[in-house]
Amino acid sequence: MSGYQKVFNGQHNEPPPQPQYHGYSDLEMTTGGNSNWHVTEHLHPAPQVAFPDNAPPEVDTSNFAPEATYPPSAAGTPPYSYYKHGRQAELMPKEDANDRLEPIRGNNARTCGMPRRTFWIVLGVLFAMVAIGVGVGVGVSMANNSQRSGSAGSNAGGVPDPVDNTPAVDADPSAMSPNTKLAATNITDGYGFESRFLFWQVNSGAIRMGSYNSSIGEWVVTPISDDLKVDARDIAPGTAISVAGAYKTSTSFDIHLCWISSVQKVMCYLWRPVSTIPADLPGTWNRASLSGFYTAANGTSLATYSRFCSFCDSTPFVFWQAPELDGGGIQGTYHDGTEWKTIADVTETDSIPAKPGTPLFMLPVGISKALNSLNLYYISGSNIPTTVTNLPAIDAPTRWRRNTLDGGLASDRPSSIAAFSTQPQDDGRADANTKDDFAMVDAQVLIAGRDEGALDSAVRVQFYSGGRWNALSDPVADLAECAAKGVLAANPQGRVYCLVSGKDKNGQESAQVVEFQGGKDVGKFTRLGVVKTDT
Repeated sequence: MSGYQKVFNGQHNEPPPQPQYHGYSDLEMTTGGNSNWHVTEHLHPAPQVAFPDNAPPEVDTSNFAPEATYPPSAAGTPPYSYYKHGRQAELMPKEDANDRLEPIRGNNARTCGMPRRTFWIVLGVLFAMVAIGVGVGVGVSMANNSQRSGSAGSNAGGVPDPVDNTPAVDADPSAMSPNTKLAATNITDGYGFESRFLFWQVNSGAIRMGSYNSSIGEWVVTPISDDLKVDARDIAPGTAISVAGAYKTSTSFDIHLCWISSVQKVMCYLWRPVSTIPADLPGTWNRASLSGFYTAANGTSLATYSRFCSFCDSTPFVFWQAPELDGGGIQGTYHDGTEWKTIADVTETDSIPAKPGTPLFMLPVGISKALNSLNLYYISGSNIPTTVTNLPAIDAPTRWRRNTLDGGLASDRPSSIAAFSTQPQDDGRADANTKDDFAMVDAQVLIAGRDEGALDSAVRVQFYSGGRWNALSDPVADLAECAAKGVLAANPQGRVYCLVSGKDKNGQESAQVVEFQGGKDVGKFTRLGVVKTDT
């Protein structure tokens, strides 16, 4: 399979050939039971699944292409530099000869025991020092207020507020960063064992993974960026993180992980084969050749999705927000089996632009027979939750359909979006060989942030059921503790993860992750406990 290169001890080598499979499942959901929701066939605006008329040919993944030395087609956006402008020391003007004080003759007058001229000079210096002190104090106070405001998301003008992601001097470098983002996915193998994966950033800047296997029954923490020989300083503080799982066979899966570099480049990696046996971790990771080609906006979110079919190229779709100089739209890339292709802008900035700094999320839906559509959620420039859908995902993604989530919510300061499907795999679906047969996929979309006119942040839910979008009028009470930090992630199984405040071993501010289980009852979640994230 082209588009990836193996990373081992800092060297790029050819990985072993991968066997070809024709499987039957993908990232599975264990919702259980029958859906109580009435689902009608409807093309739009619901998240949809398309059944192909003719399956595409198998993609030969037996050989990995070497790292590309050229950019992808229509290669991304031009580099976008960010500069920090220092402030020069101000120079005092020279004293004009005509302004000099005449010497005092006669009695040589003194004030406070010193010559009068010296007294006035000293007094002026004292006044200047007091003024500088007051100015510095006011500036620090305003900066702190700006940082506290920035932690909630974007300001009223739509431009993300600056947030200081620098950890405290005494902070434990291996502890979870209080400004980390989260990403999650899961798989259920052919033997019925469930594996869950959670990714976050630590104070040093490195990326960590927590993996849980139901056969072991505990979380295992593994360094990821360290194993890849990625310098933590090359990862953006507070970086967006996205992850997607891809089905290969009933016992073989891929995981795609993306983050943003310190120079705002999109970086992606492939984990193959996936294993949660502690002795096998962290496993073999391959760097995607798209890494370093695309430039994202400062403070961008990321969304990643992999196709769920055994005969598909399993490389992911990746989306991010472009820099303002490039329009600020939602750009993306995907691999067509030969090379990485650029998706210019799915939001059409001239009609339904995205809010600067908008969170992004792609609905992770897996079924056993069909090819999924792409369902991308974001917040529009008018603060309205919006979805864009492409049908089906295996085609070149040029047929985008846009629609607002008609639930009456308007998110003034959105901080994150997480979503999962609540429809069992294959419920209500007809013969997979029927042309143009589309089936609805019920979904819950969680949006963390502050609503227009509200004083406090909250987690709210919009959901698709019965052929239309709806919203609960009240915040999700079960996720109330998630509102303060407003950082959410969800996996295909309906597990929801959120960030809450905590302390590291040195007593400095840190964070913890709380795990919840969602289901068919909209807005109802069961708290499962705190995830082990320390090493």
